[in-house]
Amino acid sequence: MYLNVFRELQQQMYQLDPAGSLSDLRKIADRVDQSENKTIKELVGYAHMASFNLFREAQDHAAKYFLESNNLGQYNQVKKLIDFYSKETDDIRRSCLVNQIFTSYCQNKGLTIIKILQVGISDVRSCSWVYLVRDTDGIVKIFKEVNSYTAGPLAGQLLTEDKLFASLPKNDFLPKYFGLIEIDGIKFMKLSVCFGPTLNLDHTLSSTESKKIIFDITQTIDFLHDNGIAYLDVKPENFIYQSGKIVLIDLGISQMVTKSESTDIYLADPRFATPEGATSLKASKASDIYQIGVFYHWLLSGKHPLEIVPFQINNLDTNRQSAILRFTWPTAVIEYSDLYNSYNNSYSGLIKNMLETKPENRPTTKDLLSELTDSKSFAISNRWQKSNPLVKNIVLFPARMGIPHTGHIEYISRLINLGFHVLISIQRSYTLTDRDPIPKFLVLKMVALSLINLGFEPEKDFSLVLTPYPFNQTEMEYHFLNLPLADDIVGVASGNPGIRQIFPAMQILDQNSIFGTEGQEWQVRSWGEIVRNSVKNNDYPLFGQYVASGVENILSFNEIKQGYAQPQIEYAKTVEVVGIQNQKEIVRARVFRYQTPEQSLFRHLRTYCNYQVKVEDLYQRDSIIELNGKTTKVVYLKTDYDSSLQHESIFFEI
Repeated sequence: MYLNVFRELQQQMYQLDPAGSLSDLRKIADRVDQSENKTIKELVGYAHMASFNLFREAQDHAAKYFLESNNLGQYNQVKKLIDFYSKETDDIRRSCLVNQIFTSYCQNKGLTIIKILQVGISDVRSCSWVYLVRDTDGIVKIFKEVNSYTAGPLAGQLLTEDKLFASLPKNDFLPKYFGLIEIDGIKFMKLSVCFGPTLNLDHTLSSTESKKIIFDITQTIDFLHDNGIAYLDVKPENFIYQSGKIVLIDLGISQMVTKSESTDIYLADPRFATPEGATSLKASKASDIYQIGVFYHWLLSGKHPLEIVPFQINNLDTNRQSAILRFTWPTAVIEYSDLYNSYNNSYSGLIKNMLETKPENRPTTKDLLSELTDSKSFAISNRWQKSNPLVKNIVLFPARMGIPHTGHIEYISRLINLGFHVLISIQRSYTLTDRDPIPKFLVLKMVALSLINLGFEPEKDFSLVLTPYPFNQTEMEYHFLNLPLADDIVGVASGNPGIRQIFPAMQILDQNSIFGTEGQEWQVRSWGEIVRNSVKNNDYPLFGQYVASGVENILSFNEIKQGYAQPQIEYAKTVEVVGIQNQKEIVRARVFRYQTPEQSLFRHLRTYCNYQVKVEDLYQRDSIIELNGKTTKVVYLKTDYDSSLQHESIFFEI
């Protein structure tokens, strides 16, 4: 019944302020005579109710407008909640000492804080401090502050997150729980790291993909419901796709409830508010179903199911009032069926049932699993992963790498999924041996394509350089310390003991750090040997099982085998690139430090030939460029080596 009035009221608000404003809503409502339109007063009351835990003034205005609209039931509800939520909050959290206490503890105990994943908030809308830490056993783990609820409105009512983790049987739906540490009365729980992209998409998915994601999420929530837990925080950022399954990464605001019981809550993410949460700060297991329905609609349509007036607002994460007015407010007063009464496809009926206003009318997780049981598996990539910043956020990955293995790529992808930009240095760049017979600039392409196949982007998520064979230790140190972006390197992913000498102050993230599990000894893998031996033994099935996905896009199995029969180049003192066009040599010049031969060739074409060169794709077998306005390929021909001069010439045809 509110839809038309709500739409008009929302439009008036956005005309005054594109971000939306409670103060503007009050101006509009106060211009309306009470006897003229009680509906507007009531709607403005619900807008302030949706902002109940944003600031105290919203609580008082909610009561005022419900009284003026003669909605005495909601007025009395607000007055009770004001009294309930007026209690004091935790003194320790409000003192903002948590980070200082944890940092000091890590320094004293030999733990290394790699980065802060979440800054704690001490308010009605509280959240924990979360850290990525290299523990004393060398393994990277999550250390998360436990909200104790020792004071405030929910004091004594809730099981803390660590107790929820400890209450659950062994499972694959959540991170592994490794217990607690307590520092000056503040508890931190240790969890395993879940590597993979979150489900935070910036585009719609097909019905098949959406259905599979919702099926997997529902399985996880069903597991929690079977163990007496209402999750209460379904949103894409809380789910990670890891090794073919979806993992839920925290139980931050989850609560123990019986089948039909409701519980008091704080409003969390405005996008996934429920009607009962927006109007009365209540929740139950049925609230999880509503949130899953919101997510399902979002996957299919790309928008919130109750978005009335489309508009673009930046920084909704920081402008909480805008987010509440855009998402939570309509959830409090609009029914999904009013907006989509003529919307019809094979999923609309199910979503409509999930988004029922009354919790008792929604299906259970068992009902949903029955409806979604024919979901088909598909590979989720990192294609919606946000790019990782470069500034003081680079992990160096130095690798000799003869033939890229899936282990190499998983290692790099895990570092990217931790939020790092990875600088991959392919070492011994101009060396060909029986051990490593493939030119390293082709290995670089293989690595890049393998990461691109996972949805990562060059220069955004990772960068690649070629590091020449060092003549001595001093030269090797020079190469590394003068790498591009060296000032922004904060860690090195390597198990080589010599790396510590070059980067004495850097965090070393070896295989054990990234792949290890607490309490289980990690056996260091020599990934290259597996693939290398499969080629030497002509074992293509084994090769196909372990080789990185981008390798055969660059060289076939037979071409790699042939590489072992080529002359060896143990050390190239000087390297040049030669460009051939129309069977004529047009440029011959040196290869620049850290650049690929092709990159150097393009630079020389611009300088010596005055060509206009635009690189379109450097990571295919034959790089694609735009040369003087025309698209063309750059084809690798051969490598010549003069052993007497230790000089290497690399030929390309343009």
